[in-house]
Amino acid sequence: MLFRRGATRLLAGQISALFDVRLQQWVRIDCWPNAGDHCKTHVLTLVERVQAGTLLLFDRGYLSFAFFDTLTSRGIWWISRYAHQASYQVSHICYQADGILDAIVYLGTSSDNQARYPVRLIQFWLHGRHYR
Repeated sequence: MLFRRGATRLLAGQISALFDVRLQQWVRIDCWPNAGDHCKTHVLTLVERVQAGTLLLFDRGYLSFAFFDTLTSRGIWWISRYAHQASYQVSHICYQADGILDAIVYLGTSSDNQARYPVRLIQFWLHGRHYR
């Protein structure tokens, strides 16, 4: 059987992995056959055995208000990079000066697309780059 160049069927699949930064060990590695799946498709399976009180770090590809709400309701702490298209409403400003913002926000601006729990937004400039 022949496939076109770039066809996802030529790829072996995807690997999802959970790495313990503190222990410098892999906790779980899963292989998924469909290389075309979005990274958020299997992330709940990956973190299903994570205990409350754990801190998870995510890149912005995992941005999902429902996913973050699920983690928060399970007592799991998380940090994610801000995605530029994500909207938010400021609930409380903890600190704001010299290009730094530390605020409590609700992700999403409309009631039908808003996270259930408030989160902390940290925003600053470093070497001419803006981080959130």
